[in-house]
Formats: sequence, C-alpha cells, structure tokens
Amino acid sequence: MTAVAQGGPAAGGQDRVRTRNLSALLRHVHVHGPTTRAELTALTGLNRSTIGALTTELTSAELVCEEPSAARAGAGRPSLLVTPRGNQNYVLAFDIGVDYLFAARVGLGGQVLDRRDLYRPRGEYPLSDVLGHVRRFASELIAGARPGSWCAGGGVAIPALVRRRLAATGNGKK
Repeated sequence: MTAVAQGGPAAGGQDRVRTRNLSALLRHVHVHGPTTRAELTALTGLNRSTIGALTTELTSAELVCEEPSAARAGAGRPSLLVTPRGNQNYVLAFDIGVDYLFAARVGLGGQVLDRRDLYRPRGEYPLSDVLGHVRRFASELIAGARPGSWCAGGGVAIPALVRRRLAATGNGKK
C-alpha cells in the first residue's frame, strides 16, 4: 500500500492528512478488493480507532460498505470487511480501436456495470462520426446508471495510429 500520511502541520494539516488517508484506504480497496479493517491497520500503521473513523466516513459517503468478515484471525470478534461499492460511483471508459469502439461504465473495484460495443470494417472515419458514437454511448451509459450515483471522470484509450489532418494549404506546413 502507498505510504499513508501521518503527522501534524508539516504534513499539511489535519484535513490534508485525513484526506490523504481516506484516499489511500479507498485506493487500496479499489485495487486489491475487500480488505478487513485489521489488514488496513497493519498495512497503514494507523491505529484501529483511526481506521474505524476513516472507514466509517467512506461508508457514510457510500464509497465502501462494511460487513462482518468470515475469516477469524484470532481471539475476539472478527474484523469488519471493507468492500468497494461498485454500483454507486463510476467512471466512463472508452477504447477506440482500428475496427471497434468499446465504452463502459466501471465502478469502484473495477466492476464493469454496463458496456457498449461497436465493430466496423477497417477504414478511415471522420472524427465527427467517431465522436458521435462516443457521445451516444456516454449518454446511454449515464442514463443507465443507478439514481443518485455519480460519474467521477472518464478516460479514452486510442491504441491505433492517430492521424492529424494537415492544414488546408495542402503543402504539409503549418
């Protein structure tokens, strides 16, 4: 896990430290999946009460949920399992290839919530055509999202060669 910020004013103040710690916990459960509070305590070096307060805050923000863990490491009650809530918050992801366009709404934890595919013969297509499909897919994916959920961002992958049209002068100089 990435280093978790600890300390006082030198680390940027209480709010900045809290924000960085929240981010580190959320990033960990997003990338690694469900993790117990005890494991988060061991990974971060933060005390149990701090982990409890941070996971409670993430739960209140509907970014994670907590439930009793089936695994029991030792004596006492089992540690709560912190799991990303993949259906509440999402990003839009687009992959524009030579002969396809994929679009997806992806939740926390990498869960694909909805997907659109378009396969076409190889060829040159006007940018307006490609962007039209991207806009349509984005609208459909957002419309299909759970009420109250929100889009945190988006990304586009273009693994193919991208050609930029030369200026209208035709001489190839800008």
